[in-house]
Order: sequence, then C-alpha cells, then structure tokens
Amino acid sequence: MASFDVHVVDADGEPVTSELVKVYLKHPLHFGSGFLEEFTDEEGHAGFEVDEDNVPEKVEIFVRGDSRGEYDFDDGAGFTVNL
Repeated sequence: MASFDVHVVDADGEPVTSELVKVYLKHPLHFGSGFLEEFTDEEGHAGFEVDEDNVPEKVEIFVRGDSRGEYDFDDGAGFTVNL
C-alpha cells in the first residue's frame, strides 16, 4: 500500500479535529480516479492509503468543501492545510 497524510491546522497552527478531508485521486486519462474521505484525528491528521497498482499522479485536497490545492503524489508524503 502507498500512503500519505493530510494535517489540518487553524490560523494559529493548532490542529483541527474531526474535520472531514476529501482527496481526489487524479490519474492520467481518469482511469482509477476517485475520492477518498477521512476525518482528522485529535492531532489534526487524516491518513490515506491506496493500492500500489492504483497510485495517482496527483491528489487534490478538499476541506470544508473547498479545494485546498493540487499536489504531486509521493508515497509517504505529508500535506498541511491551513484554514
């Protein structure tokens, strides 16, 4: 499995707990593209895993219904979202 983490923090840098994080997996030609959803834990982290044979080219992160950016996928990567 390939994995990555999204860390959600508020304007003061404090973790945001129980926040829904949606990640759109972007594949070339849209084959295998789709959404994953997780809630942040008590430290503001939401962890995601994808199958090794379904690794996306890019991920787009959504929090509170808004896109927070598109990033190149890298196994083990961590992304921070500032609200």
